[in-house]
Amino acid sequence: MEWASADPSHLPLFFGTLTIGGTYTCTEPAGTTVLVSFTAIQIMPVALPSGAGNLSCGPGVVDAPWSLTSAPSQDVHYGYVSVLTSFNGVALPAEQFTA
Repeated sequence: MEWASADPSHLPLFFGTLTIGGTYTCTEPAGTTVLVSFTAIQIMPVALPSGAGNLSCGPGVVDAPWSLTSAPSQDVHYGYVSVLTSFNGVALPAEQFTA
């Protein structure tokens, strides 16, 4: 994971999202996928955006860009965020960003 970006909510009508992304390489057989999920923590006010999705694999997937957007939430805002990401169930160390 290389970046995080917030699209904050604008109450009362619009919910916000958090998008994370980076680049990945997956040389598993074509047609297979890697499950990616994340949970993020934003402080002041507290927000816990999360999301999940699949990344495609194959011999040509080298340094491919990827991004994943959280479910809409009324609490997402700009600022410091700590992101916990897992790839196929393997958790990575938390990473911090300003989003």
